[in-house]
Amino acid sequence: MDQADALVELLTKIAVPLITIDGGTLHVVEATPARVHLHLGGTYAGCPGNAFVESHLLAPLVRAVFPDATLQVTSGRLRHEGARRLGPATEPMPERTVVLI
Repeated sequence: MDQADALVELLTKIAVPLITIDGGTLHVVEATPARVHLHLGGTYAGCPGNAFVESHLLAPLVRAVFPDATLQVTSGRLRHEGARRLGPATEPMPERTVVLI
């Protein structure tokens, strides 16, 4: 397994479940020792919380595999040809509990 595959496995096991539970998607655009480019979509498109997701979730995972890589995280509509979507092709909508008072 090369480093890019190791990163995909780590992101798939840890980050993807947390992102998809909120209706988001995660794509790997590029993964090399020098540069890692990830893209957030779905409900994460333009989300103001993406900086937190990047610094507290994605960056530590990337650093574990590529400690010297520059991390770029984009969001919005996917415009990166060849990007690899991680996780299920479609996510079920999270169940919501409605409490009527």
